[in-house]
Amino acid sequence: MNRLFKTASLKAALFYVGVAMVAVGAVLAVLYWQIASHLIIRADNAVWRDAAIATYIYESGDSDALVAYVNKPVGGVIYRLSDSLGAYRGGNLEKFPTPATTHRDENDWLHFTYKQMQIRARLLQIDADVILLVGHDRGATNALIAQIKHSFIIALGGLALLGVFGGWVMARRVLKRVDVINEGLHKIMGGDFTARIPFMHNGTDNGDEWDTLTTQINDALSRIDSLIVAMRQVTDNLAHDLRRPLTRLRARLEQMPTTDAAQTQAALADIDSILSVFAALLSLSRMESGTARTDFETINIGAMLGEIAALYEASFEEADMRLVFVPPPQTITAYAHYALLSQAVVNLLENVLHHAAKPKAQVHINLTPDLIIEIADNGDGVPPEELSRITERFVRLDASRHTQGDGLGLSLVDAIARLHGGTLQLSLNKGLVAQIHLPQKSK
Repeated sequence: MNRLFKTASLKAALFYVGVAMVAVGAVLAVLYWQIASHLIIRADNAVWRDAAIATYIYESGDSDALVAYVNKPVGGVIYRLSDSLGAYRGGNLEKFPTPATTHRDENDWLHFTYKQMQIRARLLQIDADVILLVGHDRGATNALIAQIKHSFIIALGGLALLGVFGGWVMARRVLKRVDVINEGLHKIMGGDFTARIPFMHNGTDNGDEWDTLTTQINDALSRIDSLIVAMRQVTDNLAHDLRRPLTRLRARLEQMPTTDAAQTQAALADIDSILSVFAALLSLSRMESGTARTDFETINIGAMLGEIAALYEASFEEADMRLVFVPPPQTITAYAHYALLSQAVVNLLENVLHHAAKPKAQVHINLTPDLIIEIADNGDGVPPEELSRITERFVRLDASRHTQGDGLGLSLVDAIARLHGGTLQLSLNKGLVAQIHLPQKSK
C-alpha cells in the first residue's frame, strides 16, 4: 500500500481530482448563491405583493375592508395593523415582537420567530396613523436552501470519492504493469537474457502505450541478447583457442631438456597462471549467462561448510592461524549449486590465506538460520575506500601485489552470489568480514 501512494499515476490522479473539485466547487457555489438568491427574492416579492394589496385596499377608502383583509387567516402569513402609537387594530399578530427577540438586517427586514415559524417581515407606514406589518414564514424556503446546500456538498464529496477511487484503480493497474516489467527485468539482471516481458492483454499487443513500451523493451533485449551471445562465442572461442597452444607449450616445456630448472619452473608457473585466468574468465562468463542454473539442487549448507573447514584446517595451521567452524544445531538447507557455492567459500578462505595472513589470527566460519554464510578474520583488513573495488575483475590492492593471485577471486564469489539470487557484502570489523546472503526460497 505504501508503494501505491508513491506512484506518479496516483499523485497525478489526486492532483486532477483536486483541480476538478476546486472547479466544480466554484460552479456549485455560484449555482447555490443564484438559487438561494432567487428563492429569497421570490419570498420577498410575496411580502411586497401582500403589502401592495393592503395599500391598494386602504387607498380605495375602505378602512374596514383593510381590517377584514388582514384578519383573514392565511397559512404562513402574518399581519399586524396598528396606529401610529402601536395600538393593535387588526391582523393575526396581536402583540408586536419584543426588540430582544427581533433582528433587523441592513435592508430593514425584520426577523423573528412566531409560533415556530421563521418570519421575515416588513414594517410599512400606509398613512400617518396606519402602520402595517407584513411577514411570511421563511421556514420552507430556508429548508429548501439548506437541502440544496447539503445536496451540493454530497455531490462534491461523491466526486472526490469517485476521483480518488478512480485514481486508486488506475494506480493499481499501472503498478501491476510496472511489477510485470520489473519481474522480467530482474530475470534479465540475473543472467537470463532469453526472458521477455509479456503483454498484459492475453499476451497480445493491443497498441496502447504500455504495449508499445513493452515491444520496444523486448526488441532492445533481443538485440542485447544477440550481441551478448555473439560476444560470448567470440570470447569462449578465443579462450579455448588460446588454452590449447598454451597447454601444448606447457607440455613441451616439461619434456624439454634444460640446464636451468628454475627458469623452466618459472615459465611453467606463468603458463599455469594464464590458464587459471582463462578458466576463471570462462567460469565467470558461464555464471553471468545463467547457464549454471540448471545444476541447482537442495543442499545442506552446514555439512558443506564442515567439509570445507576440515579440508582447510591443516592449511591454516601451517600459516600459524586457526580456522573455527561451529556447526549450527539445526539443519540449514538452500536451493543452490553445490560446486559453485563451495568454490565461493573456498575463494574467500584462499583470500584470507594469501592476503590476510597474520600469525595467531583466528578465522571464523559462521552460518545463520537466515542463510548468511560469514567468513571473518582479525587480520589487517583493507582500506575502507577500497571495499567497493575489490570485487571488480583484476583489482588487486597494493599490499597484495607481492602475493600470488590474479584479482578474480572475489569477482567469482560475487558472481556466484548473484547467480543464486543473493549478494556478497564486505565490511570491516577487526579485519575483513565477508558475508554471502542467500535468498530464503526453495526454488
